[in-house]
Amino acid sequence: SQQCLDAYSIKSQSMDPTTLNGMFPNTNGSGGNIGSFANYVRFNSDSTSNTIKASYAIFFEQDEKNNNLYALKDKVVGVDGTSVDCSASQSNCYNAWKEYLAVEPGLSEMAQSGCTLHNLGALDREKEQSLIRIRLCQEVGSGVDATCNGLAMEVQAKMDENPNKFCSAYGLGPVSTGKNQIQGCTGTTVNHCSTNGSVNHNPNGGSSSAPSAMAFFGKMWIVGLVTAVVSFTIGEF
Repeated sequence: SQQCLDAYSIKSQSMDPTTLNGMFPNTNGSGGNIGSFANYVRFNSDSTSNTIKASYAIFFEQDEKNNNLYALKDKVVGVDGTSVDCSASQSNCYNAWKEYLAVEPGLSEMAQSGCTLHNLGALDREKEQSLIRIRLCQEVGSGVDATCNGLAMEVQAKMDENPNKFCSAYGLGPVSTGKNQIQGCTGTTVNHCSTNGSVNHNPNGGSSSAPSAMAFFGKMWIVGLVTAVVSFTIGEF
């Protein structure tokens, strides 16, 4: 439960779930709110926003004067072919980006971003559960916070079944092991979500062989979680 997580100050969220659901109400990225998505990217300077910008190379580039973080290019070209000077007006350039997101291929690219963000959100939640299971495994028998009694009993049962396993064996679940990821973006013009590292922005079915930045970000998140516990036997609830 959230109360159990709070009792041990465990929190791992790359994006607030309410914010994510406001931008992308569907886990496959379809039906995204362009205004909310663009405003999040524009007015947030966190790593998630920076990674999203990296996915749209025709609008954003690395700024050598600001630790190579991504920022609007000096000039961009809108969907109507008009050149927009971003140094004169960032608002005009973000409006040009929103117009790009409203049509193909931007529509599919935005859906893919939403699908990836929902997968990362699932990984965040799983990481929290992994951390609390490991923590309870370590503390069973020495006094567990009362809000965690139910989960502690489940952990104890698993420990009794597998007395030779380390506590870290309970660290991986169905998302990080690839069994329960959001796949395919069914119902949109996106044919491949970034969970498989392949990008398809072509509504007619042609795919690109190069992984997007969002796909890379998702892979690195999974690698980070797996690396923490892969040296132990994997146990799942």
